[in-house]
Amino acid sequence: MSIATVETGYVGNLTQDQEEKLLQLWRIVLRSCDAELYRTDTNRSGQTTSTTSPKQRRRLFSLSWSEDTSKTNDSPPVPAKLLSELEAMKMNAQEIKLIQQVLTKLKPDERRSAFFAMMKQDHPDTFLLRYLRAEKWNVPKGFVKFVSALEWWSKQQQVETEVIRKGELHALQQSQSSTSSNEKKDGEGFIAQLRMGKGFFHGSDKSGRPICVVRARTHKPGAQTEKALNSYILWNIEVMRLLLVPPVETMVSARYARLSMRRDPCHVLTIQRSTLQSSSLSNASRKTIPNRLDTCSSIMPHGSSPVLTMHLSTLPQLLKLLIPVPGIWKVIRGWLDPVVAAKVHFVNSVEDLEQFIDRSQIVKELGGDEDWTYEYVEPEQDENAQLQDTTT
Repeated sequence: MSIATVETGYVGNLTQDQEEKLLQLWRIVLRSCDAELYRTDTNRSGQTTSTTSPKQRRRLFSLSWSEDTSKTNDSPPVPAKLLSELEAMKMNAQEIKLIQQVLTKLKPDERRSAFFAMMKQDHPDTFLLRYLRAEKWNVPKGFVKFVSALEWWSKQQQVETEVIRKGELHALQQSQSSTSSNEKKDGEGFIAQLRMGKGFFHGSDKSGRPICVVRARTHKPGAQTEKALNSYILWNIEVMRLLLVPPVETMVSARYARLSMRRDPCHVLTIQRSTLQSSSLSNASRKTIPNRLDTCSSIMPHGSSPVLTMHLSTLPQLLKLLIPVPGIWKVIRGWLDPVVAAKVHFVNSVEDLEQFIDRSQIVKELGGDEDWTYEYVEPEQDENAQLQDTTT
C-alpha cells in the first residue's frame, strides 16, 4: 500500500492564493454564524437602518413620489459587519446578493450547530476546502454550496437526528413492531439491507482509501421503501467517513459489477463489462438514479466523494443493461459530474482491478485473495444506553 500524496488544493499543500481564498471563506462563515450580528441595528433616533433603500415611483395624477412596494425583497439585509467584510473582499453586488439569499436557509445558530454536527471528526479546513474546490475557488459560490449542504444535511435529510442517533437499534425495534405501518416497513427494509450485506466496508486500496463492497445484485427496487433505502445509503456514508485517515478524503466502491470509483484527480470508475449484459432493466430505478445524482452534484461537492460514491452505488443497476448498447453511455454520462464522467474505465478481470487495489485486499467473492466473509452482528437492546444518559 502506498502512502497517499497531498495534492495541491488540499490541507498541507495550498498555494498562497488558495490559502487566501480559504481565509476569506472562513471570515464569511464565522460572521454568518454570529447571532449578535443579526440583532436589529438602531440609529440614535431609534429607527431601523437598512443596507438598501426602497425604490420610489410617481403616483398617477400626482406630482409626489411614493415608495414602490410592488416588488419586495424577501431576503433580509446582510448584517453591516458581514457586508463590510464582503466589500473588503471586493465582491460585486451580484455575489453579495447570492450570499444574502442563501442566508435565509438557516438561522445563525442553526448554521453553527449544523456545521459542527456535519463536520464531526473532519479537519475544519478540509471540510471547507471541498466547497471551494467544487466551485473552482469562487468564494461566494463556495459559501452558497456550503450553506446549501448544511441545510440539506440537517433539515431536508435530518441525518443527525433521524439516521445517526437512531441507528440500527431503532430500525430493529421498528421492524419488531406489532402494528403494520410505514414505520415498520422502513425498519424492516433498513435492517434487511444490513443483514444481506448490500454494502460493507473491508480493506483499503493502494492509496489507503477504504473499500466499500456493494453487492449490486441484491438490490431489488420495491423490496424496501424509499426511506429505508435512502437512510441506508446515508448511514453508510457516515460510517465510511469514520474510516477515513488523513490525508485520505475519498473511498473506493468495489462492486459485484466491479465498480471502483474514487473522487480525486487520479480516481477511476471501473465496471466489469462481462457482468453487465445479463441483468434486466427492472433492476434499475429510472426515477431514483437521476435524483440521487442530482443531489450529489448540487449538494455534495468535489472532494466530498464519499457521498457521491454511495449515491452512485445504484447507478450500475441501470448500466448493467444499457452500457452494451452503443450511444447509451452518452446519456448516462450527462447525469454525472464532468470530472467523474471523464474518469470512467471498463475492466474485465480482477487483474485489471489490481491496478488500483492489491489482490490481498480484494475479497474472494470479487476474485481476490482476501478470505473474509461479511456477517452482520445484530444490535444489542441496551447498546445505546449511554447515549440516552444526558445527565452524567
